[in-house]
Amino acid sequence: MQGTKWVPSSGTEDKLLLKYLETVKGAAYIQVPVGKNEPRHTQRKIDALRIPAASGANAGRWKFPKDKKQDFWALVSAASEVEVIEVKEQLGPFVIGQAYAGKLLLEDELAISTSGVNRVTRVKPVVVCRGEADGRLTDGLLAVCAALNIAVWKADLGPGKAKPEVPLYELELRGRVEGEKPNTPNRAVIGQLITARQLLHAAHEHLSVSLIIECEEEGNKSLRDVCSTLGIAVHIRNDSPTAARPKGGARPR
Repeated sequence: MQGTKWVPSSGTEDKLLLKYLETVKGAAYIQVPVGKNEPRHTQRKIDALRIPAASGANAGRWKFPKDKKQDFWALVSAASEVEVIEVKEQLGPFVIGQAYAGKLLLEDELAISTSGVNRVTRVKPVVVCRGEADGRLTDGLLAVCAALNIAVWKADLGPGKAKPEVPLYELELRGRVEGEKPNTPNRAVIGQLITARQLLHAAHEHLSVSLIIECEEEGNKSLRDVCSTLGIAVHIRNDSPTAARPKGGARPR
């Protein structure tokens, strides 16, 4: 289904998106609204929805067809695979969350549009980015994307504009496990710490936040691996640290 052609602006994010779409082909629709029960005059939108050429869609880049919504959702529902694309110059927790939430919202939207049955076999979240400030993608962030089945595509636009060096202010957050047997790292304290870190980063861009869990025992390996991936050190009380912060954990993005 064709519509009004999308013409990218001169902004970096549009350039990144265009580079990706030119590389992978298929049919892409820009700024697709998803989500239900939103507050009045607000609407969630994913940066782009792509239907691979193998799913039978005509290649092209189009604006979301507001006057042909029913036809649009019929086309998407008939595809075997669709991509939810979110674009940011730098890979970070915010755009990762956008991509994952966009996948869930699109799946919900597809179920609504097809009388409660989501016929799309696979909804794949994709983050398109240039990389981090130094042009690299940290192992920690890539591990989070892998765990959430989010694909990361790095566009080569050449070096970005140099940014002035701004000092990072170091802050340490500690979560203490108490009153539980066994007294080990748990999902609740992990969630509290990473939520607090995200809120602090949203309010203060130049904070370097270290996370520490204090407990009496190491606990199971799977939760220790989660802590390592998320940059959380585990300290056994009255002992030395048992889980060193992973590479790249000192300055989470």
